[in-house]
Amino acid sequence: MNTGLMNALMDMLLVLGIAVVFALIILFVFLAYWLVWTGLYAPINKKLKYDEKVKELNKEFNKINAEFADLMKFTDEQKEVYEKYVLKKNEVQSEINKLENEIQRKQVVAESYDKDFKHFKLFIDSPEGLKWLMKVKKEEAAEKKASENKSKK
Repeated sequence: MNTGLMNALMDMLLVLGIAVVFALIILFVFLAYWLVWTGLYAPINKKLKYDEKVKELNKEFNKINAEFADLMKFTDEQKEVYEKYVLKKNEVQSEINKLENEIQRKQVVAESYDKDFKHFKLFIDSPEGLKWLMKVKKEEAAEKKASENKSKK
């Protein structure tokens, strides 16, 4: 009985050993396949992923460039509008300066007229001014009579 049990145990160990060897062979083939597959195709997969990212970034870059071009166009349009406004502002400012100069000139003339009027009023109020005024009125009356005489004749 011992021998039968030993033989059965030995047969089981032999089958187990063969299974282990067979499993090791399958494992070795799988590892070899995995190493070859990884060695050959991992760089290709990395390159594909890299190319995909580059393509995506190029799309984004082109989109940003298009937006930048639109902004530059908008900026140029705004710059033209601003330049027109600056020219108009300068024209209006020069017109304002001309008008201010005219106002200042008229104020100077008005001040001189006021001074002359004050002097004339002081002159008229004085005795010599009254004599002069009477003389001017007499001359005007004489000229009026002369013109009436001429019209009657």
